[in-house]
Amino acid sequence: MKNLLLVVLLGVVASLHAQVEPLERKLQSLPRDTQRVNVLNRLARLHYLTTPEKTRFYTEHALHLADSLQYALGLAEAYKNKSLLHRLKGENVRELENLRRALELFQDLKDSLRMAETFTEMGAAHQQEGDFDAAREQYSKALGIQKAFRDRPGMALTLRKIGVLESDLLDYDAALARFEEALALERENNNKEGIANLLNNIGVIYYEMGQYEKALRYYEPSMALFRETNNLNRLPAAYHNQSRVWLAQGNVDRALQLASQGLPIAEKADNRMALIESYQLHTDIYAARKDYQKAFEFLQRRVTVKDSVTSLRSRMQYAQLKTLIETERKEQEIDFLKKEQAWSVFRQKVTYAGLALALFIGGVVIYYQRKTIRTKKELLEKNLEVHQAQQALLRVEIENKKLVEDQLQHDLEFRHKELLTYTLNLVQKNTVMEGLREGIQELAATGDKTAKTKISKLLKVIDYSLESEKDWDEFRMYFEKVHSSFFDRLRQQYPDLSQGDLKLCSLISLNLSMKEMAELMGISPESVKMARHRLRKKLNLPTEENLSDFVASFKSA
Repeated sequence: MKNLLLVVLLGVVASLHAQVEPLERKLQSLPRDTQRVNVLNRLARLHYLTTPEKTRFYTEHALHLADSLQYALGLAEAYKNKSLLHRLKGENVRELENLRRALELFQDLKDSLRMAETFTEMGAAHQQEGDFDAAREQYSKALGIQKAFRDRPGMALTLRKIGVLESDLLDYDAALARFEEALALERENNNKEGIANLLNNIGVIYYEMGQYEKALRYYEPSMALFRETNNLNRLPAAYHNQSRVWLAQGNVDRALQLASQGLPIAEKADNRMALIESYQLHTDIYAARKDYQKAFEFLQRRVTVKDSVTSLRSRMQYAQLKTLIETERKEQEIDFLKKEQAWSVFRQKVTYAGLALALFIGGVVIYYQRKTIRTKKELLEKNLEVHQAQQALLRVEIENKKLVEDQLQHDLEFRHKELLTYTLNLVQKNTVMEGLREGIQELAATGDKTAKTKISKLLKVIDYSLESEKDWDEFRMYFEKVHSSFFDRLRQQYPDLSQGDLKLCSLISLNLSMKEMAELMGISPESVKMARHRLRKKLNLPTEENLSDFVASFKSA
């Protein structure tokens, strides 16, 4: 089996060299112009499936050169290539950030087909985050453009993505229909990579439906095409999918053989999402073989990789929130200063006009009534003293206002940080408690009766900790410090909402991922999906309206 894997890897290298060597030779002789940017982007795309580290190298060079040349098309393509690297590492926030930059440039260029491609990739990123409403919206935009331009390759890709979305929502009939539409288009286009992906997707549907023989009939030709196209990013999933089928049928040895072939490919490509799946699969296989030591080792590897992805995503969300708050604060300060400056100029003009009038009247009075010169002069001096006192008082009032506003802004930032810190700590605590419960349950399977009794008590304590209302009460306290009327406005407009619905609304308003909400609520991600679906019905939201945006609107009247 190792020899077979070596042959596959050698074939990948040979095929890659056949495509990229002419381009790399050409690159050496090209000047620093737009053609060089195009070649750099092309090389980045070619290396993505097999050597992502070279994709990163060529993408960075393309970005710098395109920016220096102000070459919008090359810059947009480079941003799309950069988004692929973030997708490979599970960094969905950064992936979307680069796709939005690319989309803005394509819109300026009025390049409709590339806009459609970008909408499709943005939909995939939203779907990975668990925001299915946003994903469906992006896919709909892409498909509309592709149908208008009769872009069959683009339509096939978008339909496949929609099929995956329907599958995530457990609508298997709708998913199969979209996959079959896309498969017909890919076969017309003779796109082997697209055919391979669709065969794999259909196999997954049949696996989920428990039709294992049908699943294998689609998985096997899919794997053959992934090998033929040298797609090392998708090949691990092909091995893992077949392994899952054999494991479900009770053939543990065959399952382990296939899983062991997929793992080194995922490691070589640094495909973290595939590594998480592979480590989980090995954990399940060794648990089925009752080799709990190895099962635990692979579980630890999975947790390490998953934590690295989750931690980075949380830090990025925190940084974005902090930047947004600071930006809003600075904009408010600038607006306030502009208004104060305009008001100060107006007061100065009025003051100067008044002084001029007073001086004029004084001059006339002096001219016509010399006897009253001293009296008028004293009156003018008094007016000047009053004016100066008013100016001083006004300056004090402005300074006091600024101090009050600074204190209010500081309190708001502190409460935002306090809410975010508490939420992240609560997610981490629930994750740890859930992992501890799973570990204790595995130990319970091997312990004696006395140990099982003690372990059962521990599990009850853990369940009580996960289901405790104290966490929710504390979370609600922190939340209401920042958004004091959020729950009152929801109850006023939707009195039938339960405590669970209100809790779900508060978590959705914080833009937490599906997995983070599941950890906080102590339920599975699937249960969160169903809870979101039921909530949409209670709120009477139409399909096209974004649930997250709607709930967030209650944070400010």
